[in-house]
Amino acid sequence: MLLKLKITALVFLLTTGLLTCFAQMPQTYGNADNSYPWTIRQNLNDTSVRSKIVDLKIKKEEITRVDSKGNKAMSINRYNENGSISQYGLNSRVNKKYNYSYALKYNENGLASMDISNYKGELHRAKTYERDPSGNVLTYISKDNSKKAFIYKIENEITDGNLNSRSIYKNGKQDSKYQNWIYSYHENGSKALTKFFKKEKLKYTWNYDCKPEGIESKTQDTSTICSWNEEDANGNPIKWTKTTNEKGKVIKAKTVVNKGNNELLSYESWDIAGTPLLSNIRTADKWTYTRYNKGEVNFQSTSNIDPKSGRILSNVRTFKRHPKLNSTTDYVYDDNGLILKEISYRNGKLHDIISTKREYYK
Repeated sequence: MLLKLKITALVFLLTTGLLTCFAQMPQTYGNADNSYPWTIRQNLNDTSVRSKIVDLKIKKEEITRVDSKGNKAMSINRYNENGSISQYGLNSRVNKKYNYSYALKYNENGLASMDISNYKGELHRAKTYERDPSGNVLTYISKDNSKKAFIYKIENEITDGNLNSRSIYKNGKQDSKYQNWIYSYHENGSKALTKFFKKEKLKYTWNYDCKPEGIESKTQDTSTICSWNEEDANGNPIKWTKTTNEKGKVIKAKTVVNKGNNELLSYESWDIAGTPLLSNIRTADKWTYTRYNKGEVNFQSTSNIDPKSGRILSNVRTFKRHPKLNSTTDYVYDDNGLILKEISYRNGKLHDIISTKREYYK
């Protein structure tokens, strides 16, 4: 599946998903719904993944997981000739039925609809998307097949590429906003102010015009976001941010990306006392993701990388509080650099083997 095409992106996803957990940060817009599986999200959001599928003419992937007891599970991905995923199915046991199956359809602006069927093959949920010519979502509606009204709806107002407002409605309540954001910008297009409302009451305000001295100590000001840019010795861009969470605790973060391809090289965050919170650091032969609790390592994932090919050779995951979950995974690739097998061990014993078979367009 797509995870096998670009497994390193999972580490990046974990990081970017946690960048905003320390503060109530403004939401952005895109596909509007991220509750569907990782394989689908990656295919929709990563053009390089779709390009590789096209280049290799991948038509179908079947992924089978066999655990140490011999139990089998399977998932299936089908792709259009333009690399877009058209079907995703997940089965907890290898038989003719999928727990859930996703069918995706597209138009000239991008993903237009997604139908989710249950294990009986019945339509469970229908999602529809209205997009502008740039592919940005203007309206997103999710309907439960057992209900006439929507269960979730998003409306985005976009002008010249800038998101002016975003409104979320729930449970068919068209006239009552559950959440909404109002965005304003400077003349140069940079962010100026974001306001967040919950049930039409102002909850948070973020001001991007940080004072020169920044935020230096615990404060009740939960609204200011400070950011500034630098470069490292190799000319790679560095972005620093300072913000506060809802308890007034200051969080400082540093992000470094490769100047050539804009890929993440490192992300680190600390509290105002300098205690580490999170780090995600990549070198030529290693990628280490670390979560901290009170300054001590709570979880760590280390991927060993082949510097020549960029392929992950193995991954080691360690949990401080749950050592029984500690695991090691080895990866086997085909001639195209796609993963054929993932062999995982827990506490020195075989845990499971994941194998992938592919069909190609002629």
